[in-house]
Amino acid sequence: MRWVPIDEVVRDIHIRDAREEGEERGKKEMARNLLSNGVPPDIIAKSSGLSMNDIQCLMN
Repeated sequence: MRWVPIDEVVRDIHIRDAREEGEERGKKEMARNLLSNGVPPDIIAKSSGLSMNDIQCLMN
């Protein structure tokens, strides 16, 4: 087992969280574009992995 300094662990957690946040923003941006082009919300939810609640929030 290799010991890793805590600052490296924290940095890696921040990088992972930022990546996940960016992916979520990308999905929502794509969903907004699809909604504006008339794609049904249920299709967007199935295709993007976003919940119907997330899609409905984007519609408001």
